[in-house]
Amino acid sequence: MQNKTNTQSKFKPLIVVSGLYLLLMIVLSVGDLSEFKEMKPNEWGDFLAGTFAPLAFMWLVFGYRQQGEELKQNTEALKLQAEELKNSVEQQKQLVKVTQVELELIKNKDDRQIKLETINAQPFFHFYEMKIAPLLQNPDGTTMGLLEFSFSLKNSRGVCREISITNANYNRSLILTTQFDLLENETSAEKIKLYLPFEFEYKNGESFPVDLEINYHDAYDIKQFQIIELSVERDYSSEELAFKMHTKRKGQSF
Repeated sequence: MQNKTNTQSKFKPLIVVSGLYLLLMIVLSVGDLSEFKEMKPNEWGDFLAGTFAPLAFMWLVFGYRQQGEELKQNTEALKLQAEELKNSVEQQKQLVKVTQVELELIKNKDDRQIKLETINAQPFFHFYEMKIAPLLQNPDGTTMGLLEFSFSLKNSRGVCREISITNANYNRSLILTTQFDLLENETSAEKIKLYLPFEFEYKNGESFPVDLEINYHDAYDIKQFQIIELSVERDYSSEELAFKMHTKRKGQSF
């Protein structure tokens, strides 16, 4: 709208000049009417060409200038559009980044929730009344063959089913696998007794690990396992040959 108004304002002086020029030509021609009557056609052509050539040249120059200004304005408009498009692209990029951050936060929250639910579906085993007794040993008690492990197992978290306990680090040795169907949360402890046949030469100050692999189905009925390390040490507080054990959670499947 503004460009149209500017163009009209530029047209007015040019129209006035053109009108004055034509009026001047008419006034000059009225005094020589007799000569116009005697003019031949080619003279008329020369007269009209000479009369209107300056006027046509003036309009031609005005048209070129007007076209150049319009082209400049179109160029500026294209630059503004390009700048707006660039700003829009940058805003879209920022929006995509914000969306990615939000999705990552949602994903992390979901992952943490799934991890928490998975952990809550697992049992948490507690060992009580742990005892170890060598059933086969040499007279001085330094070499042991068959070991008897006994302890009470209790669960303080998710219910577990079809539990079996085996030895994880002596695959070639047969262990008497203990199995039971159900270990609920905060119920009475399950009494476990295991026999491990392997030869161990005991030296003063040494301890040896026994890894118990507890296989079970969790609260989601998914098969899982936990590995509990029993660290066996000589108990010097007793006059007889005795041992004490410490537990450490070593591995798991979830």
